[in-house]
Amino acid sequence: MERPNLRVPEITEEDKQNIAELLKVFYDETYITGDDYQTKECVLEWCRVNKLPVTTLFDLLKSSIYNGEWSCFRAFCHQYEIGTSTNEKLALRWYKIAAANNDSFAANQIGWFYQNGLSIPPNDEKGIKYFKKSAREGHPHGCSNLGHAYCWGVSVPKNKYSAFYWYVRAAETGYPSACEYVAKCYHIGSGCVKDQHEFLKWKMRRERRLEEIENIKKKAKKSSTTNL
Repeated sequence: MERPNLRVPEITEEDKQNIAELLKVFYDETYITGDDYQTKECVLEWCRVNKLPVTTLFDLLKSSIYNGEWSCFRAFCHQYEIGTSTNEKLALRWYKIAAANNDSFAANQIGWFYQNGLSIPPNDEKGIKYFKKSAREGHPHGCSNLGHAYCWGVSVPKNKYSAFYWYVRAAETGYPSACEYVAKCYHIGSGCVKDQHEFLKWKMRRERRLEEIENIKKKAKKSSTTNL
């Protein structure tokens, strides 16, 4: 894919460090909750605590257009109006640049764009293609979405065993929603042997993970308040 030909100022080492820190927050959040809007709030909170205006943040991203990870975050900013106006077409364009650099979160987002017809005509077949790419690269949301596809037979043959396999792959990362899906599979025996012990085990694992996430948030909030 051809890169945009934009003239941008050189980025400093301090700028790189700031973006690297924010990227860690961004990617950690995408793995922890799978909630894009919550991820957006975490990004905005980080900018507030570190006194970095979101418009300045976006200018820094424009100065780093050849970096794969930064391309994904730039796409996210276009999608959710962080430092710039919402533009789903540009978001998709930058997600594709990131996915070409093996960014598994970006691949999952592209799958979501195709499946839901965001800025493009809906295309389940292309959506599944990107969910598969994301899943094979190990992203929990890609694994979970691929599990849904097999569960309901969306552009792939309906297969409860494949659905269960990908739900487990997602749940093993600690993704709470996937833990719930695995628990339900064991409860009704979908793609696996019906097992109430495993059902309770995954239900408890989900609850523990949600508690861990809540504690992480409280700790982060307390830290941000202290740093103000």
